[in-house]
Amino acid sequence: MTAAKKPAKKISKSSPRLRRQKLIPESKKVESKLPDKKVKPISSTTKTPLSPAASMEELMARKESKFFVPRRGEILKGTVTEVTSRLVLLDIGAKTEGLVVDREFDESRDFAKTLSVGDEINAYVLSPENDRGQILLSLRTAATDWMWQKISQWQRTGEVIEVRGLEINRGGLVARIDSLDLYGFIPTSQLSGPLAAKLDDLVNRMLKVKVIEVDRQNNRLIFSERHVSQAGEIEAQKLALETVKPGDKFKGVVAGVTDFGAFVKVKIDKHDIEGLIHISELSWDKVPSAQDIVKEGQEVEVAVVDVHPDSGKVGFSLKRLAGDPWQGIEERYPAGKKMEGTIVKIASFGAIVQLEPGVSGLLHISKISAGKEPSVGDKLEVVIEDLDRDRRRLSLGLAAEDIPAIYR
Repeated sequence: MTAAKKPAKKISKSSPRLRRQKLIPESKKVESKLPDKKVKPISSTTKTPLSPAASMEELMARKESKFFVPRRGEILKGTVTEVTSRLVLLDIGAKTEGLVVDREFDESRDFAKTLSVGDEINAYVLSPENDRGQILLSLRTAATDWMWQKISQWQRTGEVIEVRGLEINRGGLVARIDSLDLYGFIPTSQLSGPLAAKLDDLVNRMLKVKVIEVDRQNNRLIFSERHVSQAGEIEAQKLALETVKPGDKFKGVVAGVTDFGAFVKVKIDKHDIEGLIHISELSWDKVPSAQDIVKEGQEVEVAVVDVHPDSGKVGFSLKRLAGDPWQGIEERYPAGKKMEGTIVKIASFGAIVQLEPGVSGLLHISKISAGKEPSVGDKLEVVIEDLDRDRRRLSLGLAAEDIPAIYR
């Protein structure tokens, strides 16, 4: 039995034509197995659209992102998140943590041992992303800073450390702090007598020393073995140096000669104290080598230039005992005065003529006739043309320009 059909609805010609509509089937209800949750209605974003971002940094800021991409060569501050026997992890604010591994870790191993989780340190970006997507860092700069700070602390506190003798030179012993792989120097004057007498025995030998000078800018590190083995005597020497002042004169013996000067041992309040005559204090003339002025074992008289009781250092001068030859030079060398001098040096710009020890002048090349060039050791008559006392410069001319009075 079929259902009766409903009679079709009559549409009059005058009625408006109905538009065809797309029918959307009613969706079936699906029972959710999840517990009921209150869902917040999604607010429309079309009411407050975002303006175009002016830069990637602005877009990242809008998204409240804390990540950035580091650049090779940057020095960044990071927070230690993990330290093991093989690596250090740092949170530098990038998408992943930075790693200090392999060779970079080995070179900073001693520094890494001092680190703890949460420490903030500086790191150098070696690679912003390697083939594994890792950020590779270096701690060499931070480790170097740490080393110099540690050494400066040892100097302040008088810490006794061990160094290994490596190489002998004219001035003393090159030594190394093995734990830091850092090199320094022990001058002969800072070795006790028995050790200084047998320097060759100190190679590859461990010595107990104190740090007495730290100069990072010039990469200079000075150790003293005497400050350990003769600590009591050194304290007594410091007290003796407190009675010394610049200008005091002492007789002593040259204990050693180096490229930069000579060490002289003097008696001060019954104590043997060694000081340095810097090469610039040996003579008023320019000195090519200290060996040209003094020899080891030579007895000399010296004047004190400066003294530092706290460090046990005293500086001597040989030349100041003779007085400064440039004092009152205007009266002795007025313009136009003729004098006899000795050629001590020939240069491309002329000849250096010594008029007296400590006083030399320049005879410019333009004042020397071609074919009549003098030689070192020649004596000739010159005339004073110009004098600049402040700059210690003296300009000379030939007393007879046509026929130079040169003789040997």
